[in-house]
Amino acid sequence: RSTHEPSRVIPGPFDNDVDNLAWAAEIDAATKLSYDTLADIDALEPDPPTIQKALKHPRLRPFWKLETNSEVDGLMEKGCLKVKSRNYLTADELTRVYGSRFHCKIKRHTSGDKQGKVKRCKVRLIVQGNKMEKGDAFFDSFSSTPRAAAMLCIVSTAAAEDMHLHTVDFEQAFIQGEWSSLPEGAPTCFIKPPSGWDGADALGPDAVLELCAPLYGHPAAARCLFFTLNDFMTDL
Repeated sequence: RSTHEPSRVIPGPFDNDVDNLAWAAEIDAATKLSYDTLADIDALEPDPPTIQKALKHPRLRPFWKLETNSEVDGLMEKGCLKVKSRNYLTADELTRVYGSRFHCKIKRHTSGDKQGKVKRCKVRLIVQGNKMEKGDAFFDSFSSTPRAAAMLCIVSTAAAEDMHLHTVDFEQAFIQGEWSSLPEGAPTCFIKPPSGWDGADALGPDAVLELCAPLYGHPAAARCLFFTLNDFMTDL
């Protein structure tokens, strides 16, 4: 941690002007850079295996930094995450604090003049659900999955009845689920602030994030989304 005096001029996640100025410069650079300028240079760039590797990239670092902050800040604005202190958790809740990490993916255009070129450096916050145990962090993980037969049935019915088919793409699908829709209920779980997120240091060492909505990596996330959609469709 820097020994400079606390910042009173430059806003940012750090406690001094020097680090906040460098942080602001990187964010500003990412907003000004165009993915088109990197498309040809990074045409064969592989996906970084970790956020630590991504943040060391000489050209893509500003993009990854911007996306990591946008991911967590966006989840908080949508009410999916809530900051809590370990000091106020019960002994039972403290056993359900799990790790988290960022999954990095370079998205590319799949058609048109920009086919193959960089579209976005996509970042998703992932719950390390491999540490969760059934009966403690969740009660069931089974979720109905449509098979090819179901798709063929829909297409054949539409063809026979001369109907039009429409598709829907859910943005951040899992977070649309609601824990209350699960018939067996869901214990309250928490995650540690992810490494690579600028806001983690500002929260302090005792901070954890409550999972107010299912995130990728949680074993019951797909099941929760299924029951949420089921409730919505049956209420139409």
